[in-house]
Amino acid sequence: MIRKLINMTILLLSAGGVALHAEDIRSAFLSIDSRIFEESLRPLVVDNYLMDPGKSVTITKKLREKALSTASANGKLDIKNHFVQLSMNTATGLFVRTYVLYFMKDGSPVLVASERNGSSHGEYTKFFALCKINANWQGCPETMFPQITLSSLTKPGVKLDKDVSSSLFLYYDLPRLGTDIKVQVIYDDYMLAQDIGTDAPDGLIQVKNEMKKLVGTEFKLKWNKGENRFVFVP
Repeated sequence: MIRKLINMTILLLSAGGVALHAEDIRSAFLSIDSRIFEESLRPLVVDNYLMDPGKSVTITKKLREKALSTASANGKLDIKNHFVQLSMNTATGLFVRTYVLYFMKDGSPVLVASERNGSSHGEYTKFFALCKINANWQGCPETMFPQITLSSLTKPGVKLDKDVSSSLFLYYDLPRLGTDIKVQVIYDDYMLAQDIGTDAPDGLIQVKNEMKKLVGTEFKLKWNKGENRFVFVP
């Protein structure tokens, strides 16, 4: 009788369009064994890491659980929608980590990650994805994501200024609801002040004029689950 009720519940959930997955964002967050994922977490889960970024600290399950508790307290942990976001303000800018779980047509999970870093720490923005293949988390096939660069977004016959465009970055804004990813062209205020100088009245104007050389500053990546890949939408 109990087994029949369980089977009936599964059928009802499936009929209602609710996807059932063995993996959720919390279990993935706690179990992923990947260097790129640990490096992504490190600045936000290790105390005073930015004061000594070279120190070696193991990203333990306890640290990950603490991070999830903080995200939950801030309303940034959404198990239902497979979404978690961590953030931290510093003197040189905002650090943000967003992680979203997608699922391929066979149900295999894909962790998509987007970073935004304070200017004094590595790359200003970063984007990566990990696929769970044969129980192991590893880099996803290159065919899953279109290759997007600032150069590929320039208008025909237009060339970017190397110095000015170095203040521009691609930021992947991951969704809490739905599956569309927004790809935004943004600039780093702190770097702009350091490299071009806020005293220069045309500093920001230079950057905004550089952005006008692009076909746009916001685009979409749409998840095509049937083909296990994201499609670029201009």
